[in-house]
Amino acid sequence: MFKFHLISDTFFSSGILEAKQRITNNQLHKIIESENYGDDLNGIVICLMCCDSDIIFKRRLRFSKKEKVLYMDIILNHDQFSVMSHEQRISEICKILLEKIPLIFKKYKFNNFNSSKLMKNLEDWFLNNNFIK
Repeated sequence: MFKFHLISDTFFSSGILEAKQRITNNQLHKIIESENYGDDLNGIVICLMCCDSDIIFKRRLRFSKKEKVLYMDIILNHDQFSVMSHEQRISEICKILLEKIPLIFKKYKFNNFNSSKLMKNLEDWFLNNNFIK
């Protein structure tokens, strides 16, 4: 079973936590985790990082060969997200995930992993729930 975890490390004022919770309700995990994407990757853990622009983060990216899990940080702009509406945050996070995840997959050579199927499932979920248009 494939594991998909979207977590956040953010300032409360960014509103990322509430938006992330809306995106990742139980149905998303059921849909993503019910599929077989191949044997090279058992899961991904994405950490949304969003805090004051004075704090400088280095994006972490790590593949655990033992677990077959890809860990990645996606850094978001606090100044931008703190002034957005709840719906705008949800939409922007979804767009960023659809843009950034495939770029990170390209950094690794997975012989038996269907990343396009995973990305299609994510995109369908976002579209079907009106998170993106």
